[in-house]
Amino acid sequence: MKWKLLCWLLIGGCFAANAQPTDCNCQNDFVYVKDKVEQKHPGFKVNVNNETRKDYDRKVAETAARIQNDTPDRENCASYIGDYLSFFRDKHMKVFVDNGRPDKSERNLTRDMTLESINENTWYIKLPTFYKTYWKEIDSFYDSIIPQLQTRPNLVVDLTGNTGGGPRMYLQLTKFLKKRKNAPARIALIYDRYCASACEHFVLELAGKKGVTTFGENSFGALGYGNVASLVTPNCGLKFYLPATLFRRYLKYEVDGIPPDRPLESGTDWRQQVEDFFSR
Repeated sequence: MKWKLLCWLLIGGCFAANAQPTDCNCQNDFVYVKDKVEQKHPGFKVNVNNETRKDYDRKVAETAARIQNDTPDRENCASYIGDYLSFFRDKHMKVFVDNGRPDKSERNLTRDMTLESINENTWYIKLPTFYKTYWKEIDSFYDSIIPQLQTRPNLVVDLTGNTGGGPRMYLQLTKFLKKRKNAPARIALIYDRYCASACEHFVLELAGKKGVTTFGENSFGALGYGNVASLVTPNCGLKFYLPATLFRRYLKYEVDGIPPDRPLESGTDWRQQVEDFFSR
């Protein structure tokens, strides 16, 4: 009987050793993240200067005190460190518990990439992603549609839900739309609050050009920084995204996003309203 009890205790100890810890050394992870930000973030000196240094030091001290007083688990640790990161107004930089959600590269984001005819004067294209994994599909799509886009004077580009990727994924199209004499003369860009990063860069490549009108709502506001590295904190195993590049000219849109020329209300038929605009 004693041997059975000892065996069960040993087995239980093994399970306990392999179980996911309910708490972690959040204070050390905070120091890890803070050091990385101060040493590597391209916008650190933009956000922390003579005018803001005291505010930054206060934020650091408050975060350290909250962590020390709470002894947080992984979720709360990510929340506290995330609050510290909010000081930098950089939507690319974040820390979170990795829940195993499939990466973008494992999902078919190009399934909704389409070219449709609205009428004899207008083409409609849907661009759901600029993620680099799909470069072959996106290049092939552009190769197939650009000859057709030259046949009509109007074009609607639907970017709703496009969370970004990289500039390589849209340069072929923007080059055509900006430089070709036989490109559509009137272009409507539709985007929503989920249009982020490279999607927002795409909008600004065309917005303000002759014949271009933007529709929808303010974009996500994650375009002032880019080239994001994915790190893992050493104690709690939190995923940490740290940008390496600063796009200074886009900083004014960071967090608040790009306002459209013509705001549209959520819950309404945006595509129909844009089609009506072209029918005038």
